[in-house]
Parts: sequence; structure tokens; C-alpha cells
Amino acid sequence: AGQRILGCPDLGVDRQAESEVGRLIWAAYQESLSFTPEGACYATASGIAQNYRVRYLDRNAVTARLRERSQALLEERVANAQDTSQVYDENNEYRADVVMEVLAQAAQQALQEDAAYVELVVPVSLTYENGAWWVLPEEQLLAAISGGLAG
Repeated sequence: AGQRILGCPDLGVDRQAESEVGRLIWAAYQESLSFTPEGACYATASGIAQNYRVRYLDRNAVTARLRERSQALLEERVANAQDTSQVYDENNEYRADVVMEVLAQAAQQALQEDAAYVELVVPVSLTYENGAWWVLPEEQLLAAISGGLAG
């Protein structure tokens, strides 16, 4: 996406999430991202612009619900365990595999049941430089494209 943005900023979209949960939420974010043009193009001091209605998954809302859901699911696992070794390790800490399973389950539930969306109007401005049209890297646009990872 950054190849036609003036200066080719790093949008962070090529970075791999470190966990299954991160990959799941990022994939849902990318799938939810939509741009719909609004109104006519208009002239600006640097070129032309077009307003777009942008809609995308509110990752912060999903993440907030993920914490609540994972805690409830862990408590449920403990209550339903026939033996503490099904949930706890030798140090009486939650087993890593149990935590990862619960987080993945909580993320899926949060995405299916708690998904909230952000919708806003973002101006997309173009400028003509060096024989080509370039998108100007405005903060609102970069944040929408990258899910807040640009930088």
C-alpha cells in the first residue's frame, strides 16, 4: 500500500503478528477495511483530493473484550478440570498451551460477538511530482490503512 504514498512510509502492514491471536485480529482488520468515495474530487494547494468514507474493525474494542473473555474462559477451564495438571504447570502457573488456546478462543468469540467498527471520512490528497501522481501521507489516512501501526 505504501508504494504510491509520497515518501513510501513504513505502514507496518508487512510485519507478522507474534501470536495466533494477533494474526487472527489483524486478518479480521484487513478484511474489514473498506473505502467508499464521497462527493466529487476537489482542487487543493498541492494537487487534488477526494473524501472517502473509511470503515474498519475497532481493534481496541476487540482487544478490550479479549481480556474479559479470556479471564472468564480460564476460570471455566479451572472449574471444569478433572485434575489441576490439565490447567496448571509444576510451578502452579497456567500452562502456556492452555493460555494460548483460551486466548485464541476468546479472540474468535470477541470477533464474532463483540466486533465494533470505526467509520470516518478521510481526505485522500494527491500531488503530482516527478512525472507521477502520489498520495500525500496524511496521518488519518495512514492510521486507517495501517491499523495504527504506521511509523
